[in-house]
Order: sequence, then C-alpha cells, then structure tokens
Amino acid sequence: MNKLIFVILASLSNAAIAATLEPQDLVGHWVPSDQIPTSSEVLKYNLTINQDLSATYEAVGEQPFELACKHMPSSAQQSVFVFYCYLRDQHLITLSLSGWVQKRGGKMFYGYEYWLGSP
Repeated sequence: MNKLIFVILASLSNAAIAATLEPQDLVGHWVPSDQIPTSSEVLKYNLTINQDLSATYEAVGEQPFELACKHMPSSAQQSVFVFYCYLRDQHLITLSLSGWVQKRGGKMFYGYEYWLGSP
C-alpha cells in the first residue's frame, strides 16, 4: 500500500512540473540526458534549434556527421513538433518532440527519434 501511494504521489508531482511545448521553448542547444542509460552503440548528438525552427542535428564521436533539419508543422498536432533531418538529400531521421520538464540546470525534452537509414 505504501508503494502504491508513493507511485501516485510521484506521478502527481511529475505532472505538476511537466508542460506542453510552445515554439519558443524549442529554441536553443540540446544534448542527451544522462537520465536514460545507453549502450556504446547509441550515437551521442547535439540538437540546435534556431528562432525560425530550422535545426541542426550533429552526431559526435568516432564518425561525426551533421544533418540539416526542417520543421514539419502539423495542423492536427499543435503541441507535437516534428523535424525531418537530412544528410544531403537523404531523409535520415525524424524527430518528434512533445513535451518538456523543468529540471535543475535547465529543461528536458521528451520525444522520439526515428532512424530511416544510415549515414
């Protein structure tokens, strides 16, 4: 019973600090969080989103590369921001960003990264 109460309280406290993304929230330089453990095969990257919602996805490490990303607005999903990232003319990654949480030291995005190919 105590565990259930803790889970409910933890869920409520997280919901209280979570927020819907607005376009101005996206602007800035973003790096992966250390909150989720990753294997050595997972690329480390930086995402920079500009005022005009253009973006750059930069993989760092042994084989670095940089992708140009375009914001793909949706009339159906006002609070979900989708970016198509290209290596030259090849659509390589789709990013779907849907929320953020204010943390000590900054904000954290929630979203998905869909790989459609390999650089």
